[in-house]
Amino acid sequence: YFTLTSIFLSKNLTKKIGLKKKVRISFSNSMNNQNITLNSLSPKNLNKLLTLKGLVVKHSNSMSVMTSAFFRCEICSFETFSFIERGKLIEPVYCYSCKNFHSFQIILNRSHFTDKQFISLQEIQSKDKKENFPLDINLVAYDENTKKVKIGQIIEVT
Repeated sequence: YFTLTSIFLSKNLTKKIGLKKKVRISFSNSMNNQNITLNSLSPKNLNKLLTLKGLVVKHSNSMSVMTSAFFRCEICSFETFSFIERGKLIEPVYCYSCKNFHSFQIILNRSHFTDKQFISLQEIQSKDKKENFPLDINLVAYDENTKKVKIGQIIEVT
Protein backbone atom coordinates (compact mmCIF):
# COMPACT_ATOMS: atom_id res chain seq x y z
CA TYR A 1 0.00 0.00 0.00
CA PHE A 2 1.02 3.63 -0.37
CA THR A 3 0.78 6.34 2.26
CA LEU A 4 -1.21 9.22 0.79
CA THR A 5 -2.32 11.12 3.88
CA SER A 6 -0.91 14.44 2.70
CA ILE A 7 -3.11 14.65 -0.41
CA PHE A 8 -6.34 13.92 1.47
CA LEU A 9 -5.55 16.52 4.12
CA SER A 10 -4.87 19.11 1.44
CA LYS A 11 -8.16 18.38 -0.40
CA ASN A 12 -10.09 18.90 2.84
CA LEU A 13 -8.35 22.23 3.47
CA THR A 14 -9.08 23.34 -0.09
CA LYS A 15 -12.81 22.65 0.30
CA LYS A 16 -13.16 24.23 3.75
CA ILE A 17 -11.18 27.46 3.50
CA GLY A 18 -10.51 27.77 -0.22
CA LEU A 19 -6.77 27.23 0.21
CA LYS A 20 -4.99 26.61 -3.10
CA LYS A 21 -1.66 24.99 -2.38
CA LYS A 22 0.78 22.82 -4.29
CA VAL A 23 0.73 19.27 -2.94
CA ARG A 24 3.82 17.06 -2.95
CA ILE A 25 3.08 13.36 -2.53
CA SER A 26 5.61 10.91 -1.18
CA PHE A 27 5.15 7.17 -1.56
CA SER A 28 6.22 4.67 1.07
CA ASN A 29 5.77 0.94 1.63
CA SER A 30 5.87 0.16 -2.08
CA MET A 31 4.57 -3.27 -3.08
CA ASN A 32 6.53 -3.10 -6.35
CA ASN A 33 9.00 -5.96 -5.97
CA GLN A 34 10.26 -6.01 -9.55
CA ASN A 35 14.03 -6.19 -9.81
CA ILE A 36 14.51 -3.08 -11.93
CA THR A 37 18.07 -2.05 -12.79
CA LEU A 38 19.21 1.02 -14.66
CA ASN A 39 20.22 -1.13 -17.64
CA SER A 40 16.73 -2.62 -17.89
CA LEU A 41 14.97 0.78 -18.08
CA SER A 42 13.31 1.28 -21.45
CA PRO A 43 10.41 3.19 -23.01
CA LYS A 44 8.03 0.40 -21.96
CA ASN A 45 8.58 1.56 -18.35
CA LEU A 46 7.02 4.98 -19.05
CA ASN A 47 3.92 5.83 -16.99
CA LYS A 48 4.75 3.11 -14.45
CA LEU A 49 5.74 3.46 -10.83
CA LEU A 50 9.17 1.85 -10.48
CA THR A 51 11.48 1.22 -7.55
CA LEU A 52 15.25 1.40 -7.97
CA LYS A 53 17.67 0.20 -5.34
CA GLY A 54 21.14 1.67 -5.11
CA LEU A 55 24.10 2.95 -3.14
CA VAL A 56 24.45 6.66 -2.37
CA VAL A 57 27.76 7.69 -3.92
CA LYS A 58 27.64 11.44 -3.25
CA HIS A 59 25.20 14.17 -2.31
CA SER A 60 25.21 17.94 -2.20
CA ASN A 61 24.47 20.11 0.77
CA SER A 62 20.84 21.01 1.31
CA MET A 63 20.03 24.35 -0.33
CA SER A 64 17.05 26.66 -0.14
CA VAL A 65 15.27 27.38 -3.41
CA MET A 66 12.67 30.14 -3.80
CA THR A 67 9.25 28.89 -4.89
CA SER A 68 7.35 32.17 -4.71
CA ALA A 69 8.41 35.76 -4.14
CA PHE A 70 6.62 38.52 -2.27
CA PHE A 71 6.74 42.01 -3.77
CA ARG A 72 5.72 45.41 -2.37
CA CYS A 73 5.31 48.62 -4.35
CA GLU A 74 7.65 51.27 -2.98
CA ILE A 75 5.22 54.08 -3.81
CA CYS A 76 1.81 52.87 -2.61
CA SER A 77 2.73 49.69 -0.62
CA PHE A 78 0.57 47.46 -2.83
CA GLU A 79 1.55 43.80 -2.19
CA THR A 80 1.58 40.82 -4.53
CA PHE A 81 3.08 37.34 -4.95
CA SER A 82 4.92 36.08 -8.01
CA PHE A 83 5.66 32.41 -8.60
CA ILE A 84 8.73 30.78 -10.08
CA GLU A 85 7.87 29.47 -13.56
CA ARG A 86 10.31 27.15 -15.34
CA GLY A 87 13.11 28.26 -13.03
CA LYS A 88 12.57 31.97 -13.65
CA LEU A 89 11.14 34.59 -11.35
CA ILE A 90 8.60 36.80 -13.09
CA GLU A 91 8.87 40.18 -11.41
CA PRO A 92 5.75 42.37 -11.56
CA VAL A 93 6.30 45.34 -13.86
CA TYR A 94 3.16 47.42 -13.41
CA CYS A 95 1.42 48.42 -10.17
CA TYR A 96 -2.35 48.33 -10.63
CA SER A 97 -2.91 50.47 -7.55
CA CYS A 98 -0.73 53.54 -8.26
CA LYS A 99 -0.27 52.96 -12.03
CA ASN A 100 3.57 53.14 -11.92
CA PHE A 101 6.05 50.94 -13.76
CA HIS A 102 9.03 49.12 -12.16
CA SER A 103 8.19 50.21 -8.63
CA PHE A 104 8.22 46.81 -6.89
CA GLN A 105 10.78 45.68 -4.31
CA ILE A 106 11.19 42.02 -3.33
CA ILE A 107 10.63 41.19 0.36
CA LEU A 108 12.63 38.02 1.11
CA ASN A 109 11.23 37.54 4.63
CA ARG A 110 7.73 36.95 3.23
CA SER A 111 8.80 34.87 0.21
CA HIS A 112 8.48 31.06 0.22
CA PHE A 113 11.41 28.67 0.00
CA THR A 114 11.83 24.90 -0.20
CA ASP A 115 14.82 22.67 0.54
CA LYS A 116 16.56 20.89 -2.34
CA GLN A 117 19.40 18.35 -2.45
CA PHE A 118 21.12 16.53 -5.31
CA ILE A 119 21.92 12.84 -4.79
CA SER A 120 24.01 10.51 -6.97
CA LEU A 121 22.83 6.91 -6.75
CA GLN A 122 24.88 3.96 -8.05
CA GLU A 123 23.09 0.76 -8.94
CA ILE A 124 23.93 -2.35 -6.99
CA GLN A 125 25.29 -5.07 -9.24
CA SER A 126 23.65 -8.44 -8.89
CA LYS A 127 25.83 -11.48 -8.35
CA ASP A 128 24.30 -13.21 -11.37
CA LYS A 129 25.32 -10.55 -13.88
CA LYS A 130 28.94 -9.58 -14.38
CA GLU A 131 28.64 -6.05 -15.74
CA ASN A 132 31.77 -3.98 -16.28
CA PHE A 133 30.70 -0.69 -14.72
CA PRO A 134 27.76 0.08 -12.45
CA LEU A 135 25.58 2.91 -13.73
CA ASP A 136 24.78 6.11 -11.82
CA ILE A 137 21.58 8.09 -11.70
CA ASN A 138 21.20 11.64 -10.40
CA LEU A 139 18.23 12.37 -8.13
CA VAL A 140 16.77 15.52 -6.63
CA ALA A 141 15.27 15.37 -3.13
CA TYR A 142 12.89 18.04 -1.83
CA ASP A 143 11.68 19.23 1.59
CA GLU A 144 11.46 16.43 4.18
CA ASN A 145 13.54 14.06 2.03
CA THR A 146 16.65 16.25 2.24
CA LYS A 147 19.36 15.54 4.82
CA LYS A 148 18.18 11.93 5.19
CA VAL A 149 20.83 10.06 3.21
CA LYS A 150 24.48 9.43 3.95
CA ILE A 151 27.25 8.40 1.59
CA GLY A 152 27.48 4.58 1.48
CA GLN A 153 23.86 4.07 2.46
CA ILE A 154 21.71 1.68 0.39
CA ILE A 155 18.33 3.20 -0.44
CA GLU A 156 15.24 2.40 -2.51
CA VAL A 157 13.78 5.17 -4.65
CA THR A 158 10.26 5.06 -6.06
